Amino acid sequence: MVKTNEMEDFNFDVPNKMISRILDEFHNRFQQVLIEGLLKKGISIKDKKDLLDFIEKHCRREVYRNNTEHIYYIDNVPFLKFTHDNYVNMPVFDNGQYRVSANMGTYEFI
Repeated sequence: MVKTNEMEDFNFDVPNKMISRILDEFHNRFQQVLIEGLLKKGISIKDKKDLLDFIEKHCRREVYRNNTEHIYYIDNVPFLKFTHDNYVNMPVFDNGQYRVSANMGTYEFI
C-alpha cells in the first residue's frame, strides 16, 4: 500500500502501462503457442492474418470449470488445453521502484 507521503511520487500512468504491457505480452505469447502447436501438427502459418483465417475455419473452444479451463479444438479434435489462473496484481511503489506480479495460466498440447 502506498503511504500518504509517497502519493506525490506515485505516477499512475506507470502501473497502467505495466499492466497493458503484461497483457500484450500474454496475447503475443498465446499466438506464438498456437503457431508452434499448429506447426507440430504439420500446419504452417505465415502471419497473423493466416492464423486468424485458420482459426475461423477450423477451430473452436469449449470452456469448463467455472471458466478457468479452455479446450481448443481443430476440426473437432482436441488440440490445446489452457488453464488460467489469470491475475495481475496492482503494481506497488516501494523504495522508488514499481513492482508487479502476474500469472497468466498454463498451456498443454493434447
